[in-house]
Amino acid sequence: MKTLLLTGATGFLGSYLCKQLIGEYHIIATRRQTSNFKRLIGLSDKITWIDVAANSLKKAFYEHEIFTVIHCATQYGRKEVDNLETIEANMILPLRVLEICQKHSTKLFINTDTILDKRMSYYTFSKSQFKDWMKFCSSKLSCINMELEHFYGPYDDDSKFVTWLIHVLIKEEPQLELTQGEQTRNFIYVSDVVSAVQTILNQSSEFNKGFYNFQVGSDSETKIKELVTLIKELTGNQTTKLKFGSLPYRENEVMKVNIDTAPLRKLGWKEKVSLKEGLIKTITEEKNKGGN
Repeated sequence: MKTLLLTGATGFLGSYLCKQLIGEYHIIATRRQTSNFKRLIGLSDKITWIDVAANSLKKAFYEHEIFTVIHCATQYGRKEVDNLETIEANMILPLRVLEICQKHSTKLFINTDTILDKRMSYYTFSKSQFKDWMKFCSSKLSCINMELEHFYGPYDDDSKFVTWLIHVLIKEEPQLELTQGEQTRNFIYVSDVVSAVQTILNQSSEFNKGFYNFQVGSDSETKIKELVTLIKELTGNQTTKLKFGSLPYRENEVMKVNIDTAPLRKLGWKEKVSLKEGLIKTITEEKNKGGN
């Protein structure tokens, strides 16, 4: 089996990728002392784990012929996280790995980026900065940047809007303060994001050295107000009062995301899970585990 290095394997997207790719690839994954393996119960012993430190990374590349790197480790900068931690996870760590890749026979470096405007936060700005570094370093390997729209699914945490919203509405809180909710998003179910990454892996021979950018999201736009109303309906909640307009929009809020999935579709990818279907799957799983 070909060997790939995955950062962020214990996170939401990384864990789904592990579940899908184990058996097809030999997976080497980074971990920290604080890593939680709850999303990989029964699978963690099938993965080769290394410390995220620079020396461990270098050793992994010397001991294994790593065909591909998938960078999923992400720090969103929420819950009072230090801004330097956000920069470390989103720019310094992947840049360190990218530098090592250039010295070895690595074919692909796949980065999971965000489609959001870089002016919104330390998270979006650090992601944008690393994309520029990828372009700068792309003369020695194929650098694939995947701009992800808001993706969701079971077993995410409350730092993500859809999961937090589902939990609040499952608990039937008395009221929910929200913005006017006129901003639109192209929500996409996590398995469709995983299949997008698989599409890139399967088409790896098509990529020469250089920088490639792909956007990943649904072709269907949904207003936040419509999403909230739909989730309330699907959870069976008849109690919570939705107070749209009681909160201001965030500074530099993006009201509409212009997404183009045509380049990815040309490679054979397509969205399979509709918003309603994905929400039903997510709500069902969250209810089964107690909504927390």
